[in-house]
Amino acid sequence: MLGVLITCWDLLSKALGREVAPGFMTDVLKSAQADGALWLLVLAFCVGAPVTEEFFVRGFLYRGWSETFLRPVGAIVLSSLVWTLMHLQYDWFFLGEVFSIGLLLGYLRYRYHSTWLTVVVHGINNLAATIQTIWLANQS
Repeated sequence: MLGVLITCWDLLSKALGREVAPGFMTDVLKSAQADGALWLLVLAFCVGAPVTEEFFVRGFLYRGWSETFLRPVGAIVLSSLVWTLMHLQYDWFFLGEVFSIGLLLGYLRYRYHSTWLTVVVHGINNLAATIQTIWLANQS
């Protein structure tokens, strides 16, 4: 399901004449490569960020909000919005993509009652985005 979502966003990017990879990602990866710290950046993007973000957003916030009047649907939407606001390094288009991924991660948290599942899916998404960005940067 994540693959379909990302593919749709990538196709929309191309249809609108936009870059598929955000400039932020390209710049950070090029800088890390130049400094010989790509492995550290990959570790931060694919392990550190997913663990900390998911346990805060879908562990702490979602769990608390889902037990209030917001119920799971409101908690998914609101926690996805908070997660999106944690990614303000991106422009409006990529923030839309982040929000939609957040909705999917929120649904997975609700459906399977597991924050660890969202950590793994988030990590896989970030790894795929990192590989895609490296590949696209090497094509230019």
